[in-house]
Amino acid sequence: MDTNLMIKLLNSLKETLNYELESVKKIYQLENNKYDELRDVNLKEIMKINIEEDYLLQYLDSIENKRSDLVSKISKELKCNEITTINEIINNLPDDFQEYKNYFDKINQEIRSYTKKLLLLTKENSELIRINLDIINMTLSYSEQILKIDTYNNNDIKNIIKSNKFLINQIV
Repeated sequence: MDTNLMIKLLNSLKETLNYELESVKKIYQLENNKYDELRDVNLKEIMKINIEEDYLLQYLDSIENKRSDLVSKISKELKCNEITTINEIINNLPDDFQEYKNYFDKINQEIRSYTKKLLLLTKENSELIRINLDIINMTLSYSEQILKIDTYNNNDIKNIIKSNKFLINQIV
């Protein structure tokens, strides 16, 4: 094993994992913001957040590809072709690299923690979206039923339309 090459690869992996952690944290923060905007039904802000999330997810994908490439190179350098995860690197690195092992273990746990939180928050946001859609659907359905009942009385229709617009605006 070439120690200098290994140190270079491990430093690159360290940097890549830092980028990955920061990206996951940003996505988590965006999901938190999205929750607030979903509660307020602020579609303009939700769209902005979605665009930013898409960008970050694409960036995260490139980081993960780089990480995968580095893990593969480290695996070859360690002469262990079976290594595919950070934990496997930690387990196969010689004790001379204990500082790296500790760092990788710590950051890997942080990434997993944020990823779990992100999954939970995403599920909550999905449920909130579903609830908002149900409310809108119910309101529109109610409006349609009332309009069908009173189609022959124009004064009633005008009042119903006004009240329904008010109801929809309240919900939205």
